[in-house]
Amino acid sequence: MKMLNSINETYNLCKEQNIGISRRHITQLVKDGEIPSLLSGRKCLINWAIFLEYIHDPKKETNFEPKIRRIS
Repeated sequence: MKMLNSINETYNLCKEQNIGISRRHITQLVKDGEIPSLLSGRKCLINWAIFLEYIHDPKKETNFEPKIRRIS
């Protein structure tokens, strides 16, 4: 299983694991900043482990800091 997934891949993983959440709701959570994500071009990448933490406890703060550095 990949660590970072697109919104569609995250939605498909949710369907496989019987997590009742829609693709639209995942997109809205990312736009609202409730789920941390990375932008790679036009693609939004979501960390699966952090996403599952959020699903199980939405009130909990996530300590997500991207480890991607700028190339100069």
